[in-house]
Amino acid sequence: MTKTAPFLLGLAPLGLAEVQLELRTLTGDRLHLARRIYRDGSAEQDIMGQRSRARDVQNALRGTGLGSGGLAVIGQGEVSSVVQADGHTLLAYVQEAAGLSRGVLARHDAARVVVADALPPLAATAAAAATQRPLTRRGSGRSVSLTTAMTRDGNLQAARTADTEVFYMAGKQLASLSRKLLAAGWPADSPVSVVSCAGWPNQLHTDHTVDALGGAAMLHAGRPTVVTVGAGAGPVAVAVNVDAVEVVEPAADLKPSRATAKP
Repeated sequence: MTKTAPFLLGLAPLGLAEVQLELRTLTGDRLHLARRIYRDGSAEQDIMGQRSRARDVQNALRGTGLGSGGLAVIGQGEVSSVVQADGHTLLAYVQEAAGLSRGVLARHDAARVVVADALPPLAATAAAAATQRPLTRRGSGRSVSLTTAMTRDGNLQAARTADTEVFYMAGKQLASLSRKLLAAGWPADSPVSVVSCAGWPNQLHTDHTVDALGGAAMLHAGRPTVVTVGAGAGPVAVAVNVDAVEVVEPAADLKPSRATAKP
């Protein structure tokens, strides 16, 4: 049966694309996976109908040969790359074939959690110094909250508990963060400063508002990102005391003289 594309029927295009995969074993066990990508660049995954992290999906497939770097399916022209792989890649292949890759990943995750607890304050300080935007401001920004936007369960969190909220996160999640901030009560026009790779030579800094934050996802995707929202996100206002400005009259010999024309 031939299916007609939606645009040929006059229907509006969908705002997402979805792929579903169902795996079954010889004993009747079933694993159902689904992934959706939205027009704004955000994505979500399901395992057996339950919202999950991308890492959970990868972990479910590890040891089966179907995960990332698995050898159950080898594409045309990839045999030589397997044979000529370096030692580190061959070790990963052996761990996958022996069913050890899941335990290796769990060990790496545990080490990453220890580092992640110390990263938010360090990254926030580096971003504030690089952009010359202090997190606290006299009169309007006295409280600061530092947090990792992504929880250990893979859920994106955002709140409004301080004058300045600082989130350490992946740049590709900025569109989702925008929706979370609006739901938390941040005004749509609140200033947002986004700095990725803070303190590095490839540092990137952009300014946005909460409602337009999703537009920065493509710019900062794949980069560790610090997002500052609220009082500490805007540039520092420089006040000029007009009364302290001294007006100096030019010397008499430097004043321009009016030329007179002779008849």
